Amino acid sequence: MANYIATLSNGGYKHKVAAVNNIKSFDNSETIMKREVNPERIELNDYENLEHVKLGMKKVATEGTARSLFKDFPVTVAAKTGTAQNHVINPSTGDYYDDYAWFVAFAPYEDPEIAVAVVLFQGGSGGYAGPIAREIIAEYLGFNNMDKKEALPFEIELVR
Repeated sequence: MANYIATLSNGGYKHKVAAVNNIKSFDNSETIMKREVNPERIELNDYENLEHVKLGMKKVATEGTARSLFKDFPVTVAAKTGTAQNHVINPSTGDYYDDYAWFVAFAPYEDPEIAVAVVLFQGGSGGYAGPIAREIIAEYLGFNNMDKKEALPFEIELVR
């Protein structure tokens, strides 16, 4: 989903998803393998509609369900919340499992650098996954190092 949102936000360039960008020798002196970064251009029939989707995602973060998360955020974010309904019964309790919470976003809206997808299994509604996406974006863009940083109940370390 993060790759889908990245492709949407950058106008149709799909990157290959990989967990490893390169492999280096034990002493870091030699690159043994490096992943090639050649995005595939996805041809879209109507780029105008793509802009409408992106604008709608911006409004989710500025006027909609995620506005409280990003109202004082240093950059404009585009986002979409979601709830995947779950109709499976827990065999131990006989109760239904909770729904799954989804949240996807990209930032900055004007010149995207990061796309994020968060899913919380049995997390309830999509809004519950939003704060995690917000903190990942803040950490990536360096906002968690600012003087007015809010106290977080956890720390995130990203590998770039």
